[in-house]
Amino acid sequence: MSNGARHGLGVLVGLVASVVLPAWFLLLANRFFHWRMAMSQYITQGTGGKGVVLVLLLLVSGVLIAALCAPRLSPLASLIPGVVLVVVNTLWLVQPLFVRDHIARPLEDRWVMDYLDMLSSGIVLLAGAVLIAMSVPPSRWRGRTRPVFAGAPEAFSGIAGPGMPGPVPHGHPGPGMGGHGMPGSGMAGPGAAGPGASPGPFGQPPAYPPAPQAPGTPPAAPPPA
Repeated sequence: MSNGARHGLGVLVGLVASVVLPAWFLLLANRFFHWRMAMSQYITQGTGGKGVVLVLLLLVSGVLIAALCAPRLSPLASLIPGVVLVVVNTLWLVQPLFVRDHIARPLEDRWVMDYLDMLSSGIVLLAGAVLIAMSVPPSRWRGRTRPVFAGAPEAFSGIAGPGMPGPVPHGHPGPGMGGHGMPGSGMAGPGAAGPGASPGPFGQPPAYPPAPQAPGTPPAAPPPA
């Protein structure tokens, strides 16, 4: 997937998350209200299953936030809902009277008051700040980089060394070679192979002077024809 398509998918995910996360925090606010009512009667009744439900909803909220911050997902998927959560919670903290008079009172629903209580705690602002912070690293904007492989090294027909010819690339005639890669009729220079010498793996071996023999040693017999 190209980087542009990844960011386009991130915008779509971010818009969906901008609706899902505030609604999820609304459900948390409702469960938190019932849990708080149970806590007020803790000595006589205990929290019962209401506290367990609240813990599970908080865990699911953490999983949703972590999924939006996945490294392979576009940072727009976490940036857009993060900005929405920060704006909603900041609006309540900065202008509570405006929100109460123009939003809470016209609706007159219990869940609105529960949601305002959660906004007063700042937990929605904290979640939005985490989403925005996880969208900042440049590695999430760049995406994965493709590995670069080095080209194949050029092959040589020989290995340079003492007494050996230098490396000759394939397809180029070397010294003493014809146009078709066969030995030419050039003159043999110093170190040229003598008659009857067998070619080695790197061409004709150099000729060396015969080793001195000890006095009284009969000469070596010539090789059979």
